[in-house]
Amino acid sequence: MKLGIVVRDDNGGLGNLTYDAFRNLKPATTVVVQSRPCRGEPRPIVFEEAWTSTFLVSNPISDDIWEFLAPQADIWWTAETWYNNHAEKIIEDAGKKSVLYAMPELFSGSTATQVWNPTDYLQSRMPKGSKVVHWPTDPPIKWNARTSIKRVLHISGGAQYDRNGTELFLQALQHVSSSLEVMVHQPDESNQTNDLLHRKMPSNIKMRQNTEYMDSMKVLFQWADLVVLPRRYAGLCLPAFEAFGHGCLVMMPEVDPQAAWPIIGVPAFRERPRLMKGGKIPMWGVEPQMLASRIDAIAGSTIHPIVRASEEGRAWAETRSWERLLPVWETGLQSV
Repeated sequence: MKLGIVVRDDNGGLGNLTYDAFRNLKPATTVVVQSRPCRGEPRPIVFEEAWTSTFLVSNPISDDIWEFLAPQADIWWTAETWYNNHAEKIIEDAGKKSVLYAMPELFSGSTATQVWNPTDYLQSRMPKGSKVVHWPTDPPIKWNARTSIKRVLHISGGAQYDRNGTELFLQALQHVSSSLEVMVHQPDESNQTNDLLHRKMPSNIKMRQNTEYMDSMKVLFQWADLVVLPRRYAGLCLPAFEAFGHGCLVMMPEVDPQAAWPIIGVPAFRERPRLMKGGKIPMWGVEPQMLASRIDAIAGSTIHPIVRASEEGRAWAETRSWERLLPVWETGLQSV
């Protein structure tokens, strides 16, 4: 079986996902869609490994290019979008197959041979026959169990509707009584976020902002004890998975799919659904005072529950590692 992967070459979540898939699945053919720098810097040399043929193309990929590319792999895989509505038909006409790894909140239709969902979130709106194929991550070789909560990290999503709840997090900090160092990672600066971050904080909160885009956020996860992500809408959350692997505690709203993860849960209430590419999706909110009380509660805990939560997250991340799930992916691709 010859596998082809379409890699989105940008500095967002899909760029990271597709690059990780490329690195672990080792496809015979790679199409790098040049958009923005992938993980910080343009790096087509990364895709010139001995085990792959790489084609660098512009966005969107034209029909002519797909007619050339389609016969060169038995199965084509990509995340979220084919960049061209005709690609799946051209692949089918070439006698080949296709897999779309779809985010349900962004899914707007597909004629792929098979559609995969990274979690069971919103699976009911996916096409008949679509599969739940969990997304793997790479836990670090070394990790340190957290024994106290002194450093708190928030990752601003930069996505539509303040996906990771940056405003909610900053509101909650006004009510936190614990003495904490806080870092907000916000590489995609916006006037709104900058205005939020310039709010005056209580004297017990030492706040700083990291605006540098990072090839890997492992330095941030090694720094942090607790990652707080009061997300407004759910789905796959790669930063949470990576944080678990590094031993960080992760605080999130108790909603699907993250309620099944080893999070420190915060009660959430349903807001009016918002229209996304895939249709209306549930939106969630948390009370800032409730979020603050949960932060204070874990920051004031004894060593034992903190160590236990840290170890539970690490163990969970190991079950979702590429090492564990790669055979599942390979079997799934062979059965398409």
